[in-house]
Amino acid sequence: MRNKDNRKKLLGLFAIMTMVLMILTACQSGDSETNDTTPLTTTKTNSDIESEIVIFDYFSEFWLEFYGTTGYGTLEMGYYTSMPSVIANNVRYMVSAEEKLENGQKITVQLSYDADLLKRSGYQLKDDSMIYTVYGLRELIPIDPFENLEVYGSGISPLCDIHLNEVDCSKAVQQYVNFGVDRSIYYANGDTIVVEAWIDEEDTIKTGYVVMQSYKEYTLSGMPRYVNSLENVDLTSLESELYDRLLAAISFSKADKLFGVYAKGPFHQKYADGIINFNYIEFSDVSFLRSQCAYFLTIKQREIEDFLSGKIGFYNQLSIIAVCRVVASDDRVQYSSNRVEGDIYLGFMLSNIVEYPDGRIIWGIESEDSQEINYSSNLVSVSSIAESSVFALGNQYNITELERKDWLDLK
Repeated sequence: MRNKDNRKKLLGLFAIMTMVLMILTACQSGDSETNDTTPLTTTKTNSDIESEIVIFDYFSEFWLEFYGTTGYGTLEMGYYTSMPSVIANNVRYMVSAEEKLENGQKITVQLSYDADLLKRSGYQLKDDSMIYTVYGLRELIPIDPFENLEVYGSGISPLCDIHLNEVDCSKAVQQYVNFGVDRSIYYANGDTIVVEAWIDEEDTIKTGYVVMQSYKEYTLSGMPRYVNSLENVDLTSLESELYDRLLAAISFSKADKLFGVYAKGPFHQKYADGIINFNYIEFSDVSFLRSQCAYFLTIKQREIEDFLSGKIGFYNQLSIIAVCRVVASDDRVQYSSNRVEGDIYLGFMLSNIVEYPDGRIIWGIESEDSQEINYSSNLVSVSSIAESSVFALGNQYNITELERKDWLDLK
């Protein structure tokens, strides 16, 4: 019985609670109907929106790095992945300098963007630009390119070539430094030689090496020289060689030919025709050989290239015009009294006369010291020899008649 009574009590309590809930629900519904003019949502004002905009520091999410050697530096830049996408996609950046940067240089990164677009997305940038200082680039390493550089000439002044020898320079100089000298011209003793030095930009970027000075001047000296004037030139050795050779040439007992002139030919026709039988004439002695005049020839500047190419055979030339008195006779003993004298006119030419710093004199065409003595001859006159061997060369050479006459006096 007691259990049944308890069940009834519980059911009654549940019914009462149900009614209370129904009454409360009805009351809330009534309140809603009486306040139907109150809006369900609110509209945000501009001030509400601005109060919710995020001030974003763009450069806190931006990176910039420098590379290379100062003076030649470059950079890379960009933003981190944590950058909000609306900002990353709509903001562009430009930098004031990207190449040839040097440590301590100031560069500016400038932003460009649509501020209204960002504002509608809830962002405003803190800064539109930022100044950075370049740092961390490799410092330049100055090297002296001319230390132990050998600069020397070859050839004969004023037509010397210049050469450079780097074998005693540092390894850095040998590997990275370029040298240059003007090779479009020739050099003479006393001339200034300008040697340039530089390192290619790509090697400076790679190594940091730069030259301490870009050029250096040297003076050419100590080279043998072509003689341009015989003044103050000691020609003792030249004259001695000339005398010895000519003395040997005229020291004979019998000769069919002397200095290119045959006894059985023009000489006989001019001096011995009718006196000595043509078939038996020969040179038997020289009475004397004496110089009459002398000339010194130097090449004209416009002919230098022809000389260097071999079209013209000599740079300078000493020409001595002489007379050789020759005795011719009948080579048959019984007719040896048949004798006649005649003159051979000669031009002796010594070419490419060179003076060395020690005063030594050499000459020659085949080589610089072959010391040839060339000659021309005829039976006409001194002036004809001078015309053919000297004045005929006036287009290519400057001709100076020498005051000295006594170059030769043999026998």
